[in-house]
Amino acid sequence: MSGKSLSGAKTLRRRRSGVPFERRLTAYEALEAQFTQEEQVKLTLVINVIGAWNRIAVGFRMWLETDATRKLQAAA
Repeated sequence: MSGKSLSGAKTLRRRRSGVPFERRLTAYEALEAQFTQEEQVKLTLVINVIGAWNRIAVGFRMWLETDATRKLQAAA
């Protein structure tokens, strides 16, 4: 899956963010060229599930503890 395809999917998802119609149409055409309708639906669902889990993680302050994050916390 190319970065351009994901960019198109994100643009379509942000329909209400003030993205001009022409840009959304171009993004849709790029998405349509890369994926079947079934794949577009699956991609849309996956993007929404990831977004939902991210919102849950932020709301419950669920952070991944790694050596790098511990070093940053210790330095602060």
